[in-house]
Amino acid sequence: MKKQSVHHRFPQTLIAFQNLEGGSYGTLSMIAVTSDTLEVRLGNDFVRVNADGAAHIAEACARFAGGPPPEIVEIEEEETDVTVEVERGEPRLARPRRPARRRHGV
Repeated sequence: MKKQSVHHRFPQTLIAFQNLEGGSYGTLSMIAVTSDTLEVRLGNDFVRVNADGAAHIAEACARFAGGPPPEIVEIEEEETDVTVEVERGEPRLARPRRPARRRHGV
């Protein structure tokens, strides 16, 4: 049998704010471009950071919000001796699905 390949869905929008105050840009969004690249967009301008830079951004946001900094856990596998960093936070709840819009008068 042919092994089914895994398709990662990138780019993926992590968060987006619309109609912001303070200038002509008006939007702020964070997009995962690849598994190790985060793009922060402000209007049409953007900055790309690696996973280490994204961890620093997350820590700064946690400090600003008054919460604990994100916990990074290292897991070692015995067979391959590979160290993997996993960020553990509170589990996210699924968003409720919106019903399909129907056009009136059709």
